[in-house]
Amino acid sequence: MYDNEKFLGNSDYSKDIEFHLHSYTHPQTLEDEGPHILSKGDGIYVYDETGKKFIEGMSGLWCTSLGFSEKELVDTISEQLRKLPYYHSFAGKTANPAINLAEHLIKISPVPMSKVYFANSGSEANETAMKLARLHANKNNLGRQISIVSNEVLKEINGLIGKKLFPGSLGENILIEGFGFLDNFNKGMKLKFGVDVILEITGQNQPCATLNSIDEKMLKLIIGKRGLLANVVKTGIIKKGDEVQIYDCLLYTSPSPRDGLLSRMPSSA
Repeated sequence: MYDNEKFLGNSDYSKDIEFHLHSYTHPQTLEDEGPHILSKGDGIYVYDETGKKFIEGMSGLWCTSLGFSEKELVDTISEQLRKLPYYHSFAGKTANPAINLAEHLIKISPVPMSKVYFANSGSEANETAMKLARLHANKNNLGRQISIVSNEVLKEINGLIGKKLFPGSLGENILIEGFGFLDNFNKGMKLKFGVDVILEITGQNQPCATLNSIDEKMLKLIIGKRGLLANVVKTGIIKKGDEVQIYDCLLYTSPSPRDGLLSRMPSSA
């Protein structure tokens, strides 16, 4: 198929054409001309398989801005790879290099900053920035439905299906206990979590057929016990073990001699 011998047999050229989908590359052009294979780098230079030397003006697509084959980088990375190659920052986890790098970046930042968020790609960074911007723009009314499930329901279902469901198994954002199956909460009622957070109930959450992926009986068992949906009235941080209170209630008072009403129902703060 190819005149050039490098495309024949089990060469890297033929394997690349066969198995590798390139970004910003026309597949037919790649098949006709083959890939340009780079084999090593040194400082600002890269070398292809023929030994031809190029100045790398894109920093390996912006990932090698400190240059290629820098000894200090190689030694530092090798040392860290032997200790702990990588660890995530989910659920409060971190590693010492991430802590120290975050501190350093804040110190050298040209504009006032308070936090560093580490991402794996530009796409991830942009998506996170958009979410944070949207969150900030709607900080007084997030407009997002929060799902609340009762721990009593979770315990009951665990007993009925003989499996151990953990917090989050029912797709809830918040798991609370001490309020039964949450079937006596009405739309408009408010719950206060800890010191700051206030949620307003918008209705009962409806069962979803995807719950049957947990157990074929789940959909029947969860009817009337799926929990609540709520909007955020006041933002803040909810921590495990925070006290939950019914924030709003209607209080009947005695008739007022001023207005002659039989009763008043002021909403408490």
